[in-house]
Amino acid sequence: MENVVEIDVTTPSTRPRDWSETLLDLTDRIVDLIEERLRDIDLMKEEGLSDREEFERYASHDSIVIDGRRGTGKTTHLLTLREKVRKRLKRVFCLNVIDPANLSDDIDILQVFLAELHRVVEEYISNNMSSFRSYKREYLSDEIFSLIHDISLLLKKFSAFNKRDFIEDEHEAMFMNYEMLNLPFKIHQLAKKVCRLFKVDMIIVPIDDIDMNLNQTYKVLLFIKSFFSTPYMIPVIALDTSQALAVIKKGKYDFFGLRVDKPFQGYDESLEFLRKLPAEWLQKPLPPSRRIILPDILQIYENYVTNKGSKIYFIYEGNGRKVKVEFSEAVHLLL
Repeated sequence: MENVVEIDVTTPSTRPRDWSETLLDLTDRIVDLIEERLRDIDLMKEEGLSDREEFERYASHDSIVIDGRRGTGKTTHLLTLREKVRKRLKRVFCLNVIDPANLSDDIDILQVFLAELHRVVEEYISNNMSSFRSYKREYLSDEIFSLIHDISLLLKKFSAFNKRDFIEDEHEAMFMNYEMLNLPFKIHQLAKKVCRLFKVDMIIVPIDDIDMNLNQTYKVLLFIKSFFSTPYMIPVIALDTSQALAVIKKGKYDFFGLRVDKPFQGYDESLEFLRKLPAEWLQKPLPPSRRIILPDILQIYENYVTNKGSKIYFIYEGNGRKVKVEFSEAVHLLL
């Protein structure tokens, strides 16, 4: 019997029409990167460090990037990873996927993360009421909620502070800057306490489509770079890096604070400067060594035919018509 797979390309996806299986799954490589960091945590615990010492020695940008163009399966990989982590990695807790689509100037990715963390902690307590008769566990949950409240309040104060036209009190400005500089450590403490509560060693934070909200792309990347550096937490980010670079190139150069001592010698030199600047900056929050690159969607289909011996049909519905084209014919038409 012929193995037939129908792909609805009206809305591109890497899953077959019936969602029975995934055409491409690279999540095992992501699991390997997570397990690599778990081994680092084991070493860290053996040293018996204080919270501050842990953060100062082991804080790093450990984000994992799922990089691919539209329709190559980034969201599918996030959802598959979440299920795989929950089944295979008992030392890891995976949050639900965070979608930055609703971010605004008043709501940032850190606030959304804190709200999701607050929700899962409340849910965990509700589902494990019998174990919370222990004074220590009840005290720990109170500490977590207190930290979430303090960080949320600080973010609101900082946002309001930045909207002022001028600063009247220099001491207030210095104190606010100090508090923001200490914020990554507070998030480290929060992540560690949540891990203790859930009896795990790491929290995975899946973040989807940060390049789709064009007004917030740079801000999300900046927050990931600045605040998501604790060893107890790994963001797994789905985005098209070429799209993210285009957003930064378009209007965010003022954030980099770079000064050019002499004028560019010609158009090509200025273009080279613009090309390198965001690409090099992007490597800090999104390390190249921790990037999973998804192939082009046509390559995914071709590999599936070669490896599975399947016959793939593309289906498109529009204007009251339904078109069904076999894979090789579609490629021939494209070429």
